[in-house]
Amino acid sequence: WAQGIEYRKNVLEEKEYDRAISVILGGDGSVATNGFWSALTIATTQNLPVLFYIEDNGYGISVTSEYQTPGGKISNNLQSFNNLKIYDGDGTDPEEAASLLEESVGYVRDRKGPAMIRLTVPRLNGHSYQDNQAYKDDDFLKKEQERDPLKKLKEFMVPDQITEKTWKNWEKKAKQKIEKATEAALNRPEPDPAQTKKYAFAEEGD
Repeated sequence: WAQGIEYRKNVLEEKEYDRAISVILGGDGSVATNGFWSALTIATTQNLPVLFYIEDNGYGISVTSEYQTPGGKISNNLQSFNNLKIYDGDGTDPEEAASLLEESVGYVRDRKGPAMIRLTVPRLNGHSYQDNQAYKDDDFLKKEQERDPLKKLKEFMVPDQITEKTWKNWEKKAKQKIEKATEAALNRPEPDPAQTKKYAFAEEGD
């Protein structure tokens, strides 16, 4: 996508792409994959408008960060990586996270080069519904819940920014959206097995 942005900006001269950027979202587990390193190499070598956004909750499924990257902190390991601006902070702190995101996005929009931002957050649930997080002790699980970003956001917003009533109204609306989406998903018809191979190969008349 970043290469497409540069093509439209520089070759087609479409001005609306002058400050467009590509944002790549990943977790701490993703930094141990070949796709991450390939994208990082291409972005820094070609000076593409890319922001790598790493949400680091300390676990790739059940594997801790120390087994994903040396030292467990990708932002430290990439400090000497040429043409890559590094941002690192607490993703549960509303002010810090917002400030770092604004700065990192602005850096890439200004075409100063690609950047990476790593924000640390707790993982409040397992990787999937089968994951009961038995590999974490009770004390660790309790500390993770205490770092719940939503709780911290509420403490930051209420009452200095908004009222308790407004917050509860937001919660109510969010819950209604989730319930509506869940109902729509459950009411979808079962897939038709006869359609399994449709569009897998070019068909006559396509």
